[in-house]
Amino acid sequence: NLMSGTIRDSLFDGVFNLLSAKPSSSGTYTNTSMVVTIDKVIARLQALPDASAADGFAHNKVFKWAEDQAGSVVVRDSIFYLEEVPEGTASNLPFPPGAYQNVTVVLGPGFDGDRDGDVTDLDYPAALPVGVTQSRDVTIFTTARASWLADHGYT
Repeated sequence: NLMSGTIRDSLFDGVFNLLSAKPSSSGTYTNTSMVVTIDKVIARLQALPDASAADGFAHNKVFKWAEDQAGSVVVRDSIFYLEEVPEGTASNLPFPPGAYQNVTVVLGPGFDGDRDGDVTDLDYPAALPVGVTQSRDVTIFTTARASWLADHGYT
């Protein structure tokens, strides 16, 4: 519904996409002044059953965003782990407009963003904004996940 809000100190472990800011296909409303703040969020996008995917599994992108209808984001101190290349093409995978600080995109062991067969290069298939880095070090995610669970009383 294109609303402003804050997502803080949260773990999303196994989601199709993190945040959708798109009206329904019949929706014509806009809220370009909306701002979503994401602070200290750890998210793992997990390949889930998807009949349209070649291997039967897929996940979407971190942000599903209607650039001409939605506003912006402020993202700080967050980690997004993508198991595989998100559904779509490079043209629909950019991060939304906004401010990013200390954000890491962790590419899974089979992530091949440029589809060249090399799963060691840093190849998120769209430009990442200033403040966002990419890594192949999955322990960035697993360590942050373990710390979050311990800090919140989960064993």
